[in-house]
Amino acid sequence: MSQPTTGMLLNSTNPAAPAGYVNAKPQTDGATPQQSITHYVPNVGGVAAKTASYLAVPGDNGTLVSFDSASAVTLTLPVTPPFAVWKIVVQNVGAGVLTVNPNGKNLDGAAGSLTLNQNSGLVVYTDGTNYFTERGVADPNALLGVIVAEVDGSGSTPATGFIGQVAVPFSGTITEWTMLSDASGSAQITVSKASYSGFPTFTSIVASAPPNLTSAQKNQSSTLTGWTTAVSAGDILKFNLDSASTVTWVGLYLQVTKV
Repeated sequence: MSQPTTGMLLNSTNPAAPAGYVNAKPQTDGATPQQSITHYVPNVGGVAAKTASYLAVPGDNGTLVSFDSASAVTLTLPVTPPFAVWKIVVQNVGAGVLTVNPNGKNLDGAAGSLTLNQNSGLVVYTDGTNYFTERGVADPNALLGVIVAEVDGSGSTPATGFIGQVAVPFSGTITEWTMLSDASGSAQITVSKASYSGFPTFTSIVASAPPNLTSAQKNQSSTLTGWTTAVSAGDILKFNLDSASTVTWVGLYLQVTKV
């Protein structure tokens, strides 16, 4: 019987792994002759720490992308999913809200972004066309707190000035304010904050966008432009009525997502 005239030669040089993969090298069993064989597998583990908005790339596959920013930031997913087994883990440890933007693709079956508050996270998967997430399940009511400030003029327009102050019993992020009054009118309230150690020195947290009513009986906003939204347990909030007209009672309610 004649010997084979052709054979297979294995290259001992490791090929470069695609983005998002690493090389894996099986071990030989000690037999001879030995050949070096490699293949690549998806990345598993590792942390990519971010302090600003970031566009995810194929090489993030299998890693934890962690955001730590005092202001709002955005994670933008690749406009085209890198491959069908691409996935990343996302967490937000900063006080600024993290927006996950699917970059024109569907996210969990719908167009639009989602947001993560401080100390929240999720896993992002893809089927090669759109994006999907795995999220923890929690009682949303257990994560919400409300800080209340009310002023009553006892039948007359309330006098402007100091309303009151409150010690915050939990840490969290202010996400929305609501103002109500007894009648259609106008009012504005400035909110200031002091740490317990820094009390009684207060600094406004509302920038140039204080809660207000303008010829209305109610108003609400979650667009807190310029606000310092983070609060810590023990902080003191002070409320000041800047102006009021044609109302005799005003209430301000700050919604806080607790850490």
